[in-house]
Formats: sequence, structure tokens, C-alpha cells
Amino acid sequence: DLHLSIRSAASDVYKRQGQEMSQEIGPEMNQEMAQDIGQAAIDRPLDDLIQTQVSLAKLTSYRVGGLAERFAAPRTTTELQRCFEWADRHSAPVTVLGAGSNLLISDRGLPGLVLHTRHLRQMSLDRDRYQVTAGAGVSIPTLAWQMAKLGWAGLEWSVGVPGTVGGCVVMNAGAHGFEVKDSLVWAETIDPGQTD
Repeated sequence: DLHLSIRSAASDVYKRQGQEMSQEIGPEMNQEMAQDIGQAAIDRPLDDLIQTQVSLAKLTSYRVGGLAERFAAPRTTTELQRCFEWADRHSAPVTVLGAGSNLLISDRGLPGLVLHTRHLRQMSLDRDRYQVTAGAGVSIPTLAWQMAKLGWAGLEWSVGVPGTVGGCVVMNAGAHGFEVKDSLVWAETIDPGQTD
């Protein structure tokens, strides 16, 4: 649901590896997951959604960078699609920004539309299949820790990887001999060129 599931730039599903789940999600786990899940939102008008001349420095780990010509942080798949449609109508290049980890942005800024995935943090569990579906904006270390608390294996390698699920899927992130492809079941994406 990216969410780059994107169902909201892309969506990623990870499966449990190894033995059966040893514990159920307790109330504390549900509360922690709720903090990472983006709140359902009513789709906003484009005038409220797309901002002009927004500083990108505060959105990167190095705290450097100029202004985004246009900027949006969609909360829903519909808002994300509308941003892509706006960019298409205005022939504006699109840059997708996740956690901004280890990212250098020129002081000249970025042209076109910058889409920030920070609100695309929807998450759901399928206990029968030992799978989690996570939105593009979900922090990969947070997801790894939450899965470990459930007794689910497969993402241990990613606890020290800065970034989001969407970015990890796009670049097939990996560490310690493991990669996203080892656990990825599917990814849902939005085609910027398709409007329906």
C-alpha cells in the first residue's frame, strides 16, 4: 500500500520466516503501531495540499538543502494520485522524498513537485499468513522492531538501516547479507501517467 505502498507511493509486504508466531499482539503493541499509522484523513483541496517554496533542509538528516518549488505530503492514496495528476498537467518533474536519510539536496533546491511520504504510514497485519503490509512512509527500523516484538523474523538486518519502507523497496536495501527482496511478497505502486 506504497503505499510505494505507495498505496501511496508503494506498499510492501514482509513475510515471517522460521517458526510459528510465539506471541500475540498485546495492547501495548497495538498502541505503538497506532502511533506509526497515519491518521485517516479527508482528502484536502489541491490548494491546501500543494505548497510553494518549502524548505527541504529540515526534512533531511544533514539539515541542508534549498527550497522545493512545489511540495506536498499526501495522507491518502487519492491525494497522492491527485498530486501526480497535477504534476502531469503542469509538466512538472516529481521527486519522492522519504526519511531524507543521508540525502544531500542542493542549496538551489529542487524544481517541480516534491512528494514527501511522511504521512503514508498505514500498516496492517495478516496473522494467518505472517505478513505485514506497510506504507511507503513507515520507518524500516520501527517496522523491524515491531515485527521482532511479535516474534516474526525476516527484518532483523534492517534495525540499523535509516529510511522508510518505500525507499528500501525502490533500492532493494540490504545489510548483513540480507536484502528486501528476501522478504518482499508484493509491492503496490501508482503509475504517475495513469489517471484512473
